[in-house]
Amino acid sequence: MQTIETVRRQSSGLATWVQMVVAAALAAASLAFAFGADEKPKARKGGAYHVAEGRTYNIEAHDHARLLQKYAALSDKVPGDVVQDHAAAIRFNTKGAKKSFARLAESDPDNAALGNLVEQLRERLDMVTAELELLEAQAAKNTAEAKIVIAQTNEISQHLQANHRDLRTIDNDFYDSDSDSYYMTGEGHFVD
Repeated sequence: MQTIETVRRQSSGLATWVQMVVAAALAAASLAFAFGADEKPKARKGGAYHVAEGRTYNIEAHDHARLLQKYAALSDKVPGDVVQDHAAAIRFNTKGAKKSFARLAESDPDNAALGNLVEQLRERLDMVTAELELLEAQAAKNTAEAKIVIAQTNEISQHLQANHRDLRTIDNDFYDSDSDSYYMTGEGHFVD
């Protein structure tokens, strides 16, 4: 029959062994975290952020183009200050999107397909900028012809919508929207 002291020593040894295993597991996990043994490399995570950032700027620019188009649909003339305000917002968001897409390309410089897609996004944004210059020239007259504003904002919208479609393709490279945890981890927050 075992004595109480023997049982105490055996359970104490087991507890010490469990503590050592837990401590070793925690040390390994903290080393892996400290040295970036993460499931996604930092550059890839940065790329996912830049996709979301650029997409947000793109959406904001598109929203301002649509608002201006709706305003123009209400009358024959659009006040120059209204055109200037929305054109400035579109320009700001276009510049932000360009910067985001430049950083996206830098996040994975060896990915030629991504580089080509980013170049297409930036070319469309250049076309948006060219349309903005025409729109601003109309606004300089204090009033702009509604038909011209509608035509130019329609062109701007088409470029921004094409970017939005391409950004979905890029999103699919960074996110697995079919995963069970897509909506629970916050991964889908930027995509939706």
